[in-house]
Amino acid sequence: MPDINIIAKGVNNENKTVTIPAEATIKELKKRVREAFRLPEEDDIRLLYTSKELCEQDPDGEEQYLKDYDLRNNATILIVIRVHGGSAAKVYGSDMVLATEPDYVTMDDSAGGQRAKMPCGHVVSPESLTDFCKSKLAAGGFEFRCEYKGSTRDTFCNVQWDFPTVKRMALLTDTEITFFETKIADNYRKAWGIKECPKCKSFCQRHRNTDQRVKCPVCSRKDGKTYEFCWFCLNEWRSSGTNQCGNTQLGCTGQDARLNLLKTCGTKDVIGVTCPKIRACPKCGVFIEHIDKCKHIACPCGTKFCFICLKKADDQGRYQCGAAYSKCEVSPFQTEISTL
Repeated sequence: MPDINIIAKGVNNENKTVTIPAEATIKELKKRVREAFRLPEEDDIRLLYTSKELCEQDPDGEEQYLKDYDLRNNATILIVIRVHGGSAAKVYGSDMVLATEPDYVTMDDSAGGQRAKMPCGHVVSPESLTDFCKSKLAAGGFEFRCEYKGSTRDTFCNVQWDFPTVKRMALLTDTEITFFETKIADNYRKAWGIKECPKCKSFCQRHRNTDQRVKCPVCSRKDGKTYEFCWFCLNEWRSSGTNQCGNTQLGCTGQDARLNLLKTCGTKDVIGVTCPKIRACPKCGVFIEHIDKCKHIACPCGTKFCFICLKKADDQGRYQCGAAYSKCEVSPFQTEISTL
């Protein structure tokens, strides 16, 4: 059989072409990749083709060949170098039962690795769980859900992991726990429309979501006179009206900044219907992003509603727009936010 070219990438931001017989083994491919990139034997590397790792042997110990992975001419593979921690690794105690299945986030399946099953049954390591949850916090989230998918056709697991479980399974340090507690609370506060008084920094939430001119009771009591501020720009109220705060020079538009997110959040497909990817709960206003599965949503405030048409369920929990996977008329991008 003729030689084929394999394009390898993943080291020093370089792409290199490895020429190898089409009937060669994966072991031979690894050897040639090491030579091409001058990687010493002590560097533990993995070769990935699409979503599969190119293994030298199958589970039965049989040698694997390029043809076993359908590697074609000019196929692109990724080189992944396994790296050791620069500080103390997170190690489970003897009371934790370790899992042999791969980490579903990193696909690490090394023997003796620190991996354990979450309550939903899917496997992670302390490091990958920590990084996964940090990425959710960086994106503004305040809850953690399993994103395991058995295949591209399957739905996400979507089981929620509470913070005590994450703290225990991720082996969070005291510093990490403080960061998580602060970030979760901050993201939750923002999602629920809770803001800080610009003067005393007390957390405030409006009784009515139509109010732009609001009064801080803490500052008013302390100063002995009414202190009012603009809910949208968070500056002291400087006009005699209720719709214009007098801070146009500071960029106040007189509009809730969260509305712009609702208007520009983009769309996604929900059971075959194209609709906005972020919704505000029709009762409390908390922002909710649809991840997977059906159109029926249960907000943390207890309100149940349809993500597509925004109609709320009745007192018996029955939805007005049909079954969970039935199509209904899409409600457009929201232009106002409710509040409890």
